[in-house]
Amino acid sequence: MTADAIAGLRQVHARLKSIGPDTIPRPHELEAAAEKVLACSAELVDVAEPEEVRRLLAYAVKSLKAAEKAAHAHHSDPAGRPLAPVRFALKAGSADGALEGALDLLDPGN
Repeated sequence: MTADAIAGLRQVHARLKSIGPDTIPRPHELEAAAEKVLACSAELVDVAEPEEVRRLLAYAVKSLKAAEKAAHAHHSDPAGRPLAPVRFALKAGSADGALEGALDLLDPGN
């Protein structure tokens, strides 16, 4: 995996870490993050545990798409969807954890 791909994954990870408890980003931001993770995962070449890294990145993308769906529900009708922020936080946290695990496997020194 190239250094650019790892840097891209770190950017998505940092963005997920920066989301506060009362902040739900727009769905298009999450869609862009999922696309970035997919693009970075396509650059997997020589990694120690490719199956585990791919599994974690696939889970991160799946969780980002679910967070995107929750964000869309929240932004379309915040009062009518009281559990959307909770669902968003759960899925964004899952994506963040999967990315952190993948980054630990890809670049254990950092």
